[in-house]
Amino acid sequence: KLAPSKREARNLVAGKGIAVDDRIIEDANEVIDITNEIILRKGKKVFIKIKKA
Repeated sequence: KLAPSKREARNLVAGKGIAVDDRIIEDANEVIDITNEIILRKGKKVFIKIKKA
């Protein structure tokens, strides 16, 4: 899990702690299109690779 709750996930986004492919997410309501695969980063050390099935 990236965050244990929705509130903590929103706080991470508000604090600019979430990035998708090295682009910082600033809006918690942003829709991310997964065309091939993306790398989701939390802070500096947690990375998650998401692939389209």
